[in-house]
Amino acid sequence: MPNRDSIFISHGNPEDNEFAGWLAARLAAAGYKVWIDLWHGKGHPTWEEIEVEIRANSKRVVALVSKLGAVKAGFKDEVNAASGVARDLGDKGFIVPIRLDDISFRTEVPIQIARLNFIDGHLRGWDELLADLLEQFEKDNIPRTTIPSAALFDTWLARRE
Repeated sequence: MPNRDSIFISHGNPEDNEFAGWLAARLAAAGYKVWIDLWHGKGHPTWEEIEVEIRANSKRVVALVSKLGAVKAGFKDEVNAASGVARDLGDKGFIVPIRLDDISFRTEVPIQIARLNFIDGHLRGWDELLADLLEQFEKDNIPRTTIPSAALFDTWLARRE
């Protein structure tokens, strides 16, 4: 049985990179093992690595949903994979969607996640979204880890500079 201990952050790249990177850093600082493509080198990760991370290693998939990001093929593929895992695990909380803008739940949100309980970030600050997400993780007993994501974060930060 795989050790599901990471938080996978799915987002539209590059449209939602700024918030995704900020959120990943905050979650890592809070003690969660975070997996986000931004912390991997150019050309990486491969789709095979992403699939393994979602299907075998993730305890939760945080889906950052925005008008520009939700139409990206990669985002849709990740949400589709996560939806299958949620069904297989029988875990209705496996995907934690966060609405970043005024995307329509009725006509624009991917069908796999449209009925899930969203953290609605439209017209709210990033700190408020983080607080809601941390509260949800506590409620769901998502374990924190002593394995630091800091090295990956430092790599990402150095690349940005």
